[in-house]
Amino acid sequence: MELCGAYAVLGLLVVPCLSARILFLHPLYSGSHEVQLRGLAEHLATARGHHITYVKFANTVDIPNNHPNISLITLSVDNRDGRHPYISRELQGRFDMPLDVLWEHGHLPHKIPPDAFRTMIALCDTLLGDSVLLTRLKRQNIRLAVIDLFTNECGLAFAYQLGIPVVGYWALPLNGGEADYAAGMALTSFSPISPSFMSGLTDDMNFYQRMKNALYKLLGTIVMRLQMFITNNLIQKHFPGTPHPTLLLSNLSGVLANVDHSLDYPRPLPPNVIPVGCMQCRPARRLPEIMELFVRGSGEAGVILFSLGATFDPSWVPKEILKRFLKTFSHLEQRVIVKYNGEIDMEVPGNVMIVSWLPQQDILGHPQTRVFFSHCGKQSVMEAVYHEVPIVAMPVFGDQIDVAGMLRAKGMGLVLDKQAPEEEIIHALNEVIYNYR
Repeated sequence: MELCGAYAVLGLLVVPCLSARILFLHPLYSGSHEVQLRGLAEHLATARGHHITYVKFANTVDIPNNHPNISLITLSVDNRDGRHPYISRELQGRFDMPLDVLWEHGHLPHKIPPDAFRTMIALCDTLLGDSVLLTRLKRQNIRLAVIDLFTNECGLAFAYQLGIPVVGYWALPLNGGEADYAAGMALTSFSPISPSFMSGLTDDMNFYQRMKNALYKLLGTIVMRLQMFITNNLIQKHFPGTPHPTLLLSNLSGVLANVDHSLDYPRPLPPNVIPVGCMQCRPARRLPEIMELFVRGSGEAGVILFSLGATFDPSWVPKEILKRFLKTFSHLEQRVIVKYNGEIDMEVPGNVMIVSWLPQQDILGHPQTRVFFSHCGKQSVMEAVYHEVPIVAMPVFGDQIDVAGMLRAKGMGLVLDKQAPEEEIIHALNEVIYNYR
């Protein structure tokens, strides 16, 4: 149903019986956003025969492209002098998420590093200053742009130079950021009764919580005003006379919003905002043979899937934390599949399988999967909801705190702190396994 809604919006702007050229444009970090949009691009290219030009910045997430109708263009920043923070120091610099900061302080909005604006400026200058790319896209006669809106005002300005309709994509909950300005979503996102970004609150608030929510909303508004001021100056430097970013956002032809009624709070949505939550979800397929044997061997006890996403990176996460998790899992009767792409220099319990990559939806959809231990990324949570698997959440940063609040409010799981002791983790897992299904 979500895919049908997405295609309905695009169908209003692209003649369905004729193939057209469509531009997809991501901001500085595509990350999990790319999981949904790449799937949409592949469907449009395969089922509808459209030609997709897919533009993104080099970062830590690189999904290979093997589709003949998709042309992947990867931009990079010249950072040989190292003056741009959070970008690798090389000619073709790629965005490096500050995982150390996010792991330690990612749940605190006032701890977000202010020099992140310098990174955004570097990426904006790279995109808006690429006259070769702009000329190339103009020659392609592109009919529509799909823009990932998060920190991507410069992407909207770039698409404006092509003179084509723009459909926005919003990957986060409707509680702040560009959603406060986007066409049709402003009243829904900026509503005082909806939880603010990174507040961790639900829609059931007491007086104190409403005061906290108002302060978070004020802080978010100040940050967005500053961001709009910075990006507008950059846009005017490259393309004088381009409308202000707030106008570009309010004039979107439509918005694909990564929300779904099963998880999000009740709210009105205008007809140009199409909920596409779980657009990437699908029925489970058979697991790889080794993993299938491991899962089947769990018997009635079943399996726990442990994945904290890109934030659980061996470069930043202290080894003591992994050791604590492995020790905790050794006391469980369930088998545990752990996603971790670093070297293991410690003893691994017999009931634990550690892999650098795993077919997440295929494990979630397996009948012997009992619980999902997750960082609460929106895509992962929606997949767990789709496959009816309860969650033990350990949010790390950003909107993960808000998604964890949704889980708690909906009774879909329990939420733990990153520093939760062994006993608390075991109690939460047992509580969810035996009382949440």
